[in-house]
Amino acid sequence: MNGYPVVEVGKDQIILPPDIHEMIKRKSSRDPSSRFANKLHILLKFAGSDPKMIEYIGAGWISDTQFRINKKRLGAVMEIKLNTLNVNLRDLGFQQLQQDKNGWTEWTREKFTITSTLSDLADITSDKNGQKDVAKQLKSSNIDDSQSSKFVILRDVMISKCDPEIQQQFRRFTVSIWDELIEASGGKTTFTLDDFIFLAARRFRISKQSLKNATQLIRVIFLCADTTQVTLSDFTKFMAKFGPEETLMEKVGGMLSSSNHHGNWLNVTTDPSGLSNPDGLYGYFDNTEQNCIIFVYQNIFTFKVWNRVNVASSDGKYLVDQNDNEYDSWEQFFQINPMKIQEPSLNPLGVFW
Repeated sequence: MNGYPVVEVGKDQIILPPDIHEMIKRKSSRDPSSRFANKLHILLKFAGSDPKMIEYIGAGWISDTQFRINKKRLGAVMEIKLNTLNVNLRDLGFQQLQQDKNGWTEWTREKFTITSTLSDLADITSDKNGQKDVAKQLKSSNIDDSQSSKFVILRDVMISKCDPEIQQQFRRFTVSIWDELIEASGGKTTFTLDDFIFLAARRFRISKQSLKNATQLIRVIFLCADTTQVTLSDFTKFMAKFGPEETLMEKVGGMLSSSNHHGNWLNVTTDPSGLSNPDGLYGYFDNTEQNCIIFVYQNIFTFKVWNRVNVASSDGKYLVDQNDNEYDSWEQFFQINPMKIQEPSLNPLGVFW
């Protein structure tokens, strides 16, 4: 294979020239050539207009100023986690133009074009906000009053099983997505429940999933919502339960499917009063720790499981229990922790996969 290093992505092997492979492995420094924007630009250039190479690399130009990427694939090629890829894209001011289509999203950024020079790319990576880590950026005096007030609101939204930096990062990403939903709605600052469900379904649905199915799934989660208006605080609690956004819909579907196959254990409420199952199991969302599910077995024993807000379901262990055991899915959780449960009833909605 010409002695080129091989990057393994799933079952595929991508042959990269040695200089590109070494460039990808370099840690970011003051040298502009070592930074994310330059690495991305070089990979886009290497992929060129070859459809097969674009598919392998996970990145390709669609015009002189716009490109598309497959985050999971590109992250593997760049040897960075999906979360790190998202941080770079957002911190450096890349703008997403189109929602996911078969795993691909379209992007643009001023000064990031097909003819950009290293000097142009250096200007991108020297952006003040882009050079700060998440914690520093949240404390920055450059954040305007409006944005600062949003983070103040989110201080009361408690998430657990993650360190302070991840909590800060989660809040920052959530505000960013909220702002994009506002922009997509024409500037509304709150949404009716129906409007929010439609916007969320349109944004978070996965490849080959119909908008109708995505809408049904999210509506189930809000069956017991005690509000007619969805605010930033409500949205953040939703993201805490199922984030990050890359596999949010898979997490929703996985939880609902698990409930449907294991005795309909899930109660989409934070109010346990009135819940009872002396012969089996039920669960509900914690009203304090927003990324936590509380299980109650035979009305006596309680057990907690948390969603890891920074771990996509495609990356593996996104659930963690009170004993710090980690799980790839709800199905794995029930396989390892078998409980006597009642027979599942028929699913009246027929929307869980």
